Amino acid sequence: MCKAVAYLQGVSVCASVTTLVAISVDRFLAICYPMTWQITSRGCRFIIGAIWTFSITLTLPWMVYFRLIQIGKTTRNDNLYVCREIWPTESMGVIYFIVANLMLCYLLPLFIILLCYGFIWLKVWRKLPGEGIHNNGLVHRSKIKVIKDAVRRGDGLHGFLAATLCHFHKD
Repeated sequence: MCKAVAYLQGVSVCASVTTLVAISVDRFLAICYPMTWQITSRGCRFIIGAIWTFSITLTLPWMVYFRLIQIGKTTRNDNLYVCREIWPTESMGVIYFIVANLMLCYLLPLFIILLCYGFIWLKVWRKLPGEGIHNNGLVHRSKIKVIKDAVRRGDGLHGFLAATLCHFHKD
């Protein structure tokens, strides 16, 4: 049970973050290249499969290196156990944490998401044809709403990533 819980938790977090990346790339392509980008149902199935394959593969070491360890006994003489990562060497665990978790599951996705929404912001903020005095600022208000929504989602993502990273950070 120890290995399964840790592994499935890691897979679900990685799949969630990678899905957020896919959504931001899709939005970027749909907004910045509206006439050339259309995803097909086959392409969508491929992306979903790639997300899960990436997530399952990236977290496989947890299935191998998590172990249930006895840490003591209770007052009723029952055994106390804790589920921990036990790597062959400490440096292997540190390298996996930095490369797989920190870089591939958090920092790279955050960079891609920020880049996508940055380009969306530039595209939306530029003055569009027909945007002038006659529309009573409707386009401007719409742009402000889009930017506020993107910032709000960005803050939520940042908080989510920070909370998840702190949760998985080793002692």
